[in-house]
Amino acid sequence: MAGAGTIPSARPRDARPSRRTFLARVGAAGLGLALPAWSTAPARTDPARSPTQMSIQELTRALDQGALTSRELVAQHLDRIAVLDKAGPAINAFITVDHTAEDTAAELDEERARTGTRGPLHGIPIVLKDNFNTADLPTTAGNALFRDYVPGQDATVTDLLRRAGGIVVGKTNMHEWAMGASTVSSLGGQTRNPYDPQRSPGGSSGGTAAAVAAGFATAGLGTDTLGSIRIPAARNNCVGLRPTAGLVSRAGIIPLSTTQDAAGPITRTVTDAALILDAIAGPDPADPSTLGSGRPGRSYLSFLDPNALAGKRIGIVDDFFGDPADPDCAATNAVVERAIGDMAALGAHFVHIGDLGPLTSLAAELTEYEFRQAIDAYLAGSVTPPPARNLWEIITSNTTVPDVQPLLIAYLPFTTESPMYQAAFAARTAMIEYTLRVLGDNRLDALLYPTTQTPAPPIDAPGAMRTVDMLAEGRSPVTGLPAITVPAGFTDAGLPIGVELLGRPLDDGKLLALAYAYEQATHHRTPPPLG
Repeated sequence: MAGAGTIPSARPRDARPSRRTFLARVGAAGLGLALPAWSTAPARTDPARSPTQMSIQELTRALDQGALTSRELVAQHLDRIAVLDKAGPAINAFITVDHTAEDTAAELDEERARTGTRGPLHGIPIVLKDNFNTADLPTTAGNALFRDYVPGQDATVTDLLRRAGGIVVGKTNMHEWAMGASTVSSLGGQTRNPYDPQRSPGGSSGGTAAAVAAGFATAGLGTDTLGSIRIPAARNNCVGLRPTAGLVSRAGIIPLSTTQDAAGPITRTVTDAALILDAIAGPDPADPSTLGSGRPGRSYLSFLDPNALAGKRIGIVDDFFGDPADPDCAATNAVVERAIGDMAALGAHFVHIGDLGPLTSLAAELTEYEFRQAIDAYLAGSVTPPPARNLWEIITSNTTVPDVQPLLIAYLPFTTESPMYQAAFAARTAMIEYTLRVLGDNRLDALLYPTTQTPAPPIDAPGAMRTVDMLAEGRSPVTGLPAITVPAGFTDAGLPIGVELLGRPLDDGKLLALAYAYEQATHHRTPPPLG
């Protein structure tokens, strides 16, 4: 399919080469191409040296050297939240802010001085999507009925983050029950995009992505059932990783799908994503899906290599690009094509994949059949009594936002005992085999496509994900294969665009490496214009 060109020239826009023509040229040039300094991002004051925009490694060095205390760091983040989240541009990323986080930070400062650091996140501010259980804070899934529900026990990954020294500064807004892509809920209202507060942050983990992008926390966790980590990460100029199925425990997370749910990091850098994955990956007896999956015997940080793209074969999924006749799709295509050119300049070779197999409605079908049993089991297993004992009581409370309430009702009669569910699961198995065969037959290291077909839409007209977005974003959840989105630059209107890479099972380290090489050569991540 044709697309906007990627090499600056005097050629008029409508005469620029197609994607195939462009890739044939850059593929032949290989490492001989000079890496261009692409950037269509608007000029902004650079607050990158502010602690609220530093990476985990930068902050750890400052804390180790005594240039900063964790209490000072947390206080700066809480001050920024106070000025920008409910006031000012009113990003509205949070449902709950933990103002006792300063006390926790002070305790960690004392611990650092007394016995050293407890882990790689010691004293670092973290946010959690509000479907992760926290023993000391409400966990609501964005639902007003659950406003005061404190589970009394951490999710496994919450506990792992705290053991690594992370400080939970708050719980972030989400599309209610994780059933949408614009991050609006009955309890949290509408979250806004820090790059343009009149636009959607994506969803359903939009609160986490907006908080990390805006400098309200250094990193965060989201969940992804169809695209809910990667979509908001891309639309907020962040890195988002959906790990291999079974790599990260889901125990203690309010579920949507027992097959497709995954927890993963949303960060400002690939290195930070690797650090978070190091902290949370591994088997958990409380989540049997993790027991057959193995993580590498080394840190994910060790995979990061600025030369990782050299010699790699990457498949471009042409069907996942938007129609160039649509201005929004054309703007996205242009940014992603520039990313392809940059990767070619770093030594990557590209193969066009025109057909990755049909997805149809498979992703939605699995969720439909699994949700009621999954949410009922979560509520029944709660340490403290929840405000509803099952899905029916949630529905009859009439507290859910209008776009989600009909979905709850529709999902009520479905179960995994249905023959239709078994057929959908068999189709999923076939899709895994087909996708792996495409990777194998073409000798590919990864597949590449736009994370979303278009930039972030206006809040008053976010709509549902486009069909192609569903095809692209559903590929990783339905197959269980890992996928990462990394900032690729900005449209002429200053809206962030992400490029996504998908790999084989347990290729999380390889994907982090490929994204890192691209990130380090281009540095497209730019803080939003919030001051």
